[in-house]
Amino acid sequence: MPGVTLQLTSTSVALSERSPVRVLGGRRNGGYPAHRHEFIELVLITGGSGVHLSAHGSRALVPGDMLLFRPGAWHAYDHCVGLQMWDCSFLPGLLDRELAWLMHDPGCARLLWHGPLRDSAGFFHQRLDATVLAACLPPLTRLREMGSGAEHRLARIGTLVVLLGAITPCIPPPERSRDMSVLAQRAVAMLAEAPARPWTAQGLAKRLGVDASYLSRTVRAATGLPPMAYLARLRAEQAAAFLAGSDLQVSAIGSAVGWSDPVCFARRFKAHFGITASMYRRRAIDASNVVGNLPDTPLT
Repeated sequence: MPGVTLQLTSTSVALSERSPVRVLGGRRNGGYPAHRHEFIELVLITGGSGVHLSAHGSRALVPGDMLLFRPGAWHAYDHCVGLQMWDCSFLPGLLDRELAWLMHDPGCARLLWHGPLRDSAGFFHQRLDATVLAACLPPLTRLREMGSGAEHRLARIGTLVVLLGAITPCIPPPERSRDMSVLAQRAVAMLAEAPARPWTAQGLAKRLGVDASYLSRTVRAATGLPPMAYLARLRAEQAAAFLAGSDLQVSAIGSAVGWSDPVCFARRFKAHFGITASMYRRRAIDASNVVGNLPDTPLT
């Protein structure tokens, strides 16, 4: 993994609970260094060329490429020549609350959970055909032009659902995607509602009234991870948000997300983000330094 120096926060791209979805469209030339972010990023390529670097290696980008990154995944761009791209960023908490029901849709389950989580890379790639790509442009354009006020919050979330609905016809469902996602949704929602609770696989299964091994298979089928591994990822993502957006001490943040043992917190956070929590906080940058993350030229 390259020396990742940029930790892009939700604040740096103007994401908040009032405005949880943001879209930019533009053209990139040259490249952009390796970076991570605490939000979910969905990128669609509509023209030009370039090279994308990630934990999956290097890949030449062509029109129709769609890239999705969960919080903590790193990536970079290189050798971009007129690379036309749409960048949709949204808060990960939406998937635990307002959009948790998307787990019922096999395509969304693979795009948002199973695909990027199953190999711990936090990254998913799919090639969209021309018809699907064209269907994505209206909701992307609407999101880009939408105001940032709280009165647009529901409209932003709804338009994001329209965008995801346009993409999923190209997404094959997860393997063995039987109708088990209702139970998985309930399990994920319970973990997200109280991540600091001292959960165990058996305790979660008991609260849901099912066998622990059955619950593990169900959650893994829907998200790519068994329940306790999903909880660890959720805690790391929430810890990153605290580190970038609050002045709480690192030890207090560990306790707030469910890791009261500082050694355990340090080990789990570094396992997910590749650096210590203190280093993550130091590298988190403010909005004035993030201009380089945005495409060079607005689309017309």
